[in-house]
Amino acid sequence: MRGLAVSAARSELLSASFDYAIIHRSLTSSHSAILHRLFGHEAAVNDVAFVPGRPLAVSASDDGSVGVWNLDEGALVTRFRDTGDKILDVTVSDDGAVTASAGWDHTARVYDLESLTERAVMRGHDGNVNTVALAGEGNILYSGSYDGTVRQWNARTGEQLRIILKHGWGATSLRVLPAATPQPHGG
Repeated sequence: MRGLAVSAARSELLSASFDYAIIHRSLTSSHSAILHRLFGHEAAVNDVAFVPGRPLAVSASDDGSVGVWNLDEGALVTRFRDTGDKILDVTVSDDGAVTASAGWDHTARVYDLESLTERAVMRGHDGNVNTVALAGEGNILYSGSYDGTVRQWNARTGEQLRIILKHGWGATSLRVLPAATPQPHGG
């Protein structure tokens, strides 16, 4: 397995695999029953993510595509094939409106999940982009690359906002934590 995603809301699990498949499982039974075997990629599947509030999932593959899947039907909706290089990571905005991908063509890309179109391409890394994370409703994207940088982008326009971190090692994993809820305190 290359990647796993769990949806507590759906009580389901997705697994990405070297065998070009995604396995969609129910977590409501003791044996994690297989709901669907999803085929449509032409190479290893590296990552998967559920789309919040919708019966959709997205996937990243070595075939250079991002897949969008209908989980109720167990069917491929579309594949974005904007690069011939590997796509290692996908992420989805909290509202389920957009997804983003990390590619070995040195770019991160944002796709609109309503219109099923490419929204923006982030160019500026000098190495493979390995990881991406969207903040909140998907207006800000963070990307990490083998070039040793973590960058912040406007996810609507593709404009680089800043380099957050530059170091000698490549970044391979990013996560955006939700904003903290202010807690009342005495004074």
